Amino acid sequence: MIAQKVEIANYNGEADPTILIPRTGTSFQETPDFQEIVDLLKHWQYKSAMDLLDENIQTGAHLIDSLLLKSEILAMWEDNEEAIHVLKEALSHAPHNLYANCMIIIQLLIAQGSDEEINHYYEELKRLSPIIHDELKELMTFVDQNKSKFEFREIDAPLDLICVFGSFLNEDGSIPSSLQKRLNKTYELAKEYPNAVILLSGGAVHNRHSEAIEMKKYLESVGIESERLIPLTQAKDTAGNVMEFLEYIKKGDYHRICMVSSLIHLPRAWMTLFVGLKQIGHGADLYCAASAEKIEADALAREMSYSYQTVSRIAGFFIKQDIEDRLLS
Repeated sequence: MIAQKVEIANYNGEADPTILIPRTGTSFQETPDFQEIVDLLKHWQYKSAMDLLDENIQTGAHLIDSLLLKSEILAMWEDNEEAIHVLKEALSHAPHNLYANCMIIIQLLIAQGSDEEINHYYEELKRLSPIIHDELKELMTFVDQNKSKFEFREIDAPLDLICVFGSFLNEDGSIPSSLQKRLNKTYELAKEYPNAVILLSGGAVHNRHSEAIEMKKYLESVGIESERLIPLTQAKDTAGNVMEFLEYIKKGDYHRICMVSSLIHLPRAWMTLFVGLKQIGHGADLYCAASAEKIEADALAREMSYSYQTVSRIAGFFIKQDIEDRLLS
């Protein structure tokens, strides 16, 4: 994969970013010396937060935690090459840091690092914690095996729930063609399975318009009953979509769930929701649906690489607190 220059910037949109999930820096929210940085991250002031972290790194103040949080921000912005560089610096000072060893494997897989280097960090992780090594390797193998999977089981029973992944809206809040295709497929399923509840996930990420609210308006306009449509308005990405779906699913009795997205996004979306359901001990039958679309090779390569990170977030392998929780359990 060719690395692209990523410019980390502060958010200047019209939405309130503090309500959106997933959030960055939560592992450090109870640490007094990181309160200003965490507050900046909560408001999506990433550039300002990075400036403070760089000051810490230059002076050596809270060096390891500053490097680890910086790597998390870089990973979230998909600047994987720079995240790898920062994680290597952290490991040069703290070679036994479990979080850094886990995160660098994920970032190297995204960046298509060499097998030799990836295996090196797997071996280091195995020495530090055989259990965490086995869990991470199993998860990454699952992604390897399914990141280009486009054949899913046919819907063979009435659906209880339809989960629709949101996507970017136009500046005026109108529905772009890619999202319209998802909603048209949702309409077909809604008509075929009239008892299914329909979850619409997506926040106001790039402007003041909420994806979930606008998706609901569209489906209402084509005749889907309003009471069936549940807008979930806090997600800012695929991981956030799944977090919202899981919170709703835990409160109800849903056994047959179909997720709807763009065709190119289906493998990543399916893996993330599948892993999320497993995390909460839910044994629902999970189906997929999308409109027929042409898939470009470059776009598919990017989508497959994102899978490692998105699945890791839901599986509990992405932030420092995740690893600490695993050690406690």
